[in-house]
Amino acid sequence: MPKLALPSALPLVRIGIVDRATLVAGCVDGDLGDRLARTGQWLRLAPSVYLAGPGPPTDGQLVEVLIGPGTRSVSSPYVVVHQSKRAASTWTSGGVRYVMPERAVIDGARRLTDLSAVRALVLGAVCRRFCLADDLRLEVESGWRRGSGLVRRAVDDAIAGAWSAPEAEAADLVSAAVRARRLPGFLLNPTLLLGDRRIGAPDGYVPGTGVGWQVDSRRHHSGDDDFDATLAAHDGYAAYGMTMLHVTPRRLRMLGPAWVDLLVAAVHANGAGEPAGLVVEPNGPVQDGLRRRALAPAR
Repeated sequence: MPKLALPSALPLVRIGIVDRATLVAGCVDGDLGDRLARTGQWLRLAPSVYLAGPGPPTDGQLVEVLIGPGTRSVSSPYVVVHQSKRAASTWTSGGVRYVMPERAVIDGARRLTDLSAVRALVLGAVCRRFCLADDLRLEVESGWRRGSGLVRRAVDDAIAGAWSAPEAEAADLVSAAVRARRLPGFLLNPTLLLGDRRIGAPDGYVPGTGVGWQVDSRRHHSGDDDFDATLAAHDGYAAYGMTMLHVTPRRLRMLGPAWVDLLVAAVHANGAGEPAGLVVEPNGPVQDGLRRRALAPAR
């Protein structure tokens, strides 16, 4: 009976969706989805894929399928079909084949039209370790170039060391100052070490000056513990005579180049510079042209 099996099935549901293979793996009758769909309690989205409710599904619950070259697609009201001329590497879980994370990220980012949204998707995937920046670069280089400008820009941000869209926006502003020779080069998310002590890892840092910056969003710094950690990190830099500017994403967008003026002033005013023996470790290998351009002013 569906009513008896339903309590065992519900813990297997993810984002409101479950498939037959997951039900069977969880020791639930694989026909439960079809029986609940016939009574209207669940909605059948695709063969052996069910929405745990009467529907309709949200955009995030639609089933997305990548169809490889030479494969005929079948239309369905709840299935979004993406035809590809290029075969994709896959992995299997619960009897379902999924494309690799880097393919999913790049394909999803290509459909976005706002740079901030593209950066949030690409950089978020790298920051959460779903995929590597180098793998994203290989994936974007393997696809069509048409309409890939925003995606390529976000991947370049990831290669340069950015972990979020606001960090990349700050880097855009500082890069303009570097090109104008108002600032030397900079690094994103480097680790600062003094002997065996880790001083910190600022969002941005100007090597040789002792000046850096943090983009402090309300989302990640509003809790008491997060705010205390932010203050402790600030005190840690100050203890070694270093200057760390703090800015929120909202204030960064409001000030724009005026915020860079504050950074330039801090670089010129920080007479103490770096503490003796400071080691600056870049975020990842220094192997790409983007970071090399950031390190040295344009000629």
